[in-house]
Amino acid sequence: MNRNVYKFVREKGIQINACPPYVRELNGTVERFNPTIMDMSRCLLDEARVHRRFWPEVVCASAYLKNRVLANTVEKKTPYEIFFDKKPSVKHLRLYGSRVFVRVPEQKRESKWDKKARLGILLGYTEVGYRVLLDNKIIVARHVEVVEEIGFKEDAECDEFNAKDVNPESNSEKSSDSEYQDTQNSTEEPEQDERIRELKRSDRIRKPPARFNEDFIYNNVIYVNHCSADSPDNFEDAVNNTESEFWKEAMDREIECLDKNSCNWLIGLRIKR
Repeated sequence: MNRNVYKFVREKGIQINACPPYVRELNGTVERFNPTIMDMSRCLLDEARVHRRFWPEVVCASAYLKNRVLANTVEKKTPYEIFFDKKPSVKHLRLYGSRVFVRVPEQKRESKWDKKARLGILLGYTEVGYRVLLDNKIIVARHVEVVEEIGFKEDAECDEFNAKDVNPESNSEKSSDSEYQDTQNSTEEPEQDERIRELKRSDRIRKPPARFNEDFIYNNVIYVNHCSADSPDNFEDAVNNTESEFWKEAMDREIECLDKNSCNWLIGLRIKR
């Protein structure tokens, strides 16, 4: 507390009660909210396994999610609902740090053989889309496909998103060391490292397709035999058939249905036909 604030407090008769240091439980509600966001951001940062330089995006995402979580102290409503007087939508929320395939507009494709989507990382949420890390740039994308089942760091091909521009000096040292080792090993005879991997059989019980099931085959045979019976091809065959009475009833019902729905009408026979 500086002198001006202390003087103002003394003039207004305000009593100051200092709290012990490093005890955040005695802080106000707003001040206690900052450590809550920090803890949440720390968990998201560790779970998504993104570089720490993206901490502003992680903090914004944490605040966005926190405002859509129920608050037990205020009638079990979210801060968003209390402020805007309507329930927030959570249908667009996806697992933080997931893979995101961002659609490339047709106007930005050089040819029809270019890729229709590019791979990125989900780093934030907005009301109109998602904040995605794409080519070391943060963009807002709407037409995306989020893959939540696959962690981004589990694939070695995606390490470039976190490895770029992190520590260029260490990369140069590693490259120089690797060149020195390559020149040194070039004089020696190459050795083949043969590794035999043990194959593991799946414990899953194999089930034959349904088309090989006996009941399925039997039903199909019965159906084919029933359909292969002699059926009339035209009106004369139906009238002269042994089951002509049933065919006439079926035709009468069909004509009655067409007349009821006004689907047909009688016209005169053309002379040339």
